[in-house]
Amino acid sequence: MTEPDNYMNYTNFDQNSQTTLSQAIKVYVKSLTLTQKKSLGTVKKYSQHLLDFCKFTGPDKPIQQITLATIEDYRVIMLDQKLNPKTQSLKLIAIRQLLKWLRLQKIDCLDAEAIELPKVVRMYKEIPNPEDIEKLIASLDLRNKKGLRLKTILSLLQTSGLRISELVSLEVAKPDLENGRTTILGKGSKPRLIQFSPETAILIKKYLAARKKNSNKLFDLTPTHIERLVKQAGEKVGVSLTPHSLRHSYATNLLNHGISIYHVSKFLGHSSIQTSELYLHHTNQELEDIYKSVYPGNVGK
Repeated sequence: MTEPDNYMNYTNFDQNSQTTLSQAIKVYVKSLTLTQKKSLGTVKKYSQHLLDFCKFTGPDKPIQQITLATIEDYRVIMLDQKLNPKTQSLKLIAIRQLLKWLRLQKIDCLDAEAIELPKVVRMYKEIPNPEDIEKLIASLDLRNKKGLRLKTILSLLQTSGLRISELVSLEVAKPDLENGRTTILGKGSKPRLIQFSPETAILIKKYLAARKKNSNKLFDLTPTHIERLVKQAGEKVGVSLTPHSLRHSYATNLLNHGISIYHVSKFLGHSSIQTSELYLHHTNQELEDIYKSVYPGNVGK
């Protein structure tokens, strides 16, 4: 989408003129980056969702003419495209956020809250057992440089809850190995203290001594490469494993050891405690299993 000739600075929308959707998207995306300090990944996703909507309406559609009927027509298109409810919801959330932001700029537009989101049935993936992960880590050969690297990656993911994007951005000089911690820039460029186990600190020391000193990155690997290494390691011992499932395992393990959901959200770098509540499903399931071991049988029999 080309930049309009009358491209507006987001601090001074002309409230008396008809703002087109393409103009609004351009200015909003700029604000996501410069003012709201959203991560590059978030900005890209919102941009794509809004551009898809813009293609549907046409770039010159005035914001003031986007109504609930427009949104309902767009829902039909998404259904025709066989988009699942989660994807539909993400696209509608992007539109809602744009409309909320426009209202803050005093632009007359559709009330974002009037747009209902489709109900998404959350599927809870199986969380790898910490004991299985520890056995896998213990089985890796430290005499092999690649084995040492993989063991360090798995141990760090398992005991820190790092996102894969945060892992690949770690720099050699950053980790405080004496105290088992480091500071990273998480989502939205927010600084966050990361802690890791003494065993992980020892592995990082060994890995740093063995690695080629050709990069300032701790692991000079792409996210895709790390995903593949973790998946292959899990397959060798019959465990379905990804960097994200290790993050899930980390969070669930904290909850199972009595750490409050509030503190877990801080460890994970979640901006909202509601995001962390997803992991309560697994701890609740464990409580249910314990209860059934004491009181077997089905209720109502």
